[in-house]
Amino acid sequence: NGEGHLKYALPAAVISCEIVYPNHFLFSYPLYSMLFLVIYYKKLLPVNIKIDLYERLAYTERRNKERMNTMKQVNVGGRSLPAIIQGCMRIGGFSEEQLEGLIQTQLDLGINYWDHADIYGQGTCEELFGNVLSRNPGLREKLILQSKCGIRVGRYDFSKDYILESVDGIIGRLKTDHLDYLLLHRPDLLVEPEEVAEAFDKLAQAGKVLHFGVSNHTPSQIQLLKTCVRQPLEINQIQLSLTHTLVLDGPTYFNTTDVRGICRD
Repeated sequence: NGEGHLKYALPAAVISCEIVYPNHFLFSYPLYSMLFLVIYYKKLLPVNIKIDLYERLAYTERRNKERMNTMKQVNVGGRSLPAIIQGCMRIGGFSEEQLEGLIQTQLDLGINYWDHADIYGQGTCEELFGNVLSRNPGLREKLILQSKCGIRVGRYDFSKDYILESVDGIIGRLKTDHLDYLLLHRPDLLVEPEEVAEAFDKLAQAGKVLHFGVSNHTPSQIQLLKTCVRQPLEINQIQLSLTHTLVLDGPTYFNTTDVRGICRD
């Protein structure tokens, strides 16, 4: 009506869209703006309450920013880290532009922690991420980068030489001078804790790794490493999903994998 208000309006739809990246569905984004079908025709019933579109859009933008700034934080080693981190195992099929968009979206949501591993895409995922960092000066300082090492073709290897070699490869592919976190990737049952300790000491002294941890280790395996490792093992990253529940199954079964005790079908 010339005042920024809708005189006659019919709500038509609330839009949602799905962002699908190559090979994997990642996100479903609701778009928080409502589409109105505006018809200036006297025979339609007038809308008694004037709707100020500009006010509505401004309110929606404010609410979105509030949501983005309310990411839950967890305390790890005295530092506040986001409760949700972004895994990188499936980014190998992205273009650099798609990955840039994903990084920015996650930053807007308060997610700045990125989890890599040297075996993800046989190193190609880290290379892609490093390319994006190199073309965006200042982006590295906004991110927490974690990677994992210790898995070789057909076996695990926590030897001193292999850990050091792996980290040099990781930071080279990521085009950075250090990792915020390095995790040992699943347990090496033939581990020599002394060798892990020597490798961690060298990495810490050189400033190549700031913090250390493990993945999918039992408490006893962590205690074994602690007999020699001087740095705190701050993280134990556990694989857990609806289709992978072994960490929950373990305390339930003793010397059996019989599921009849929990199944009524």
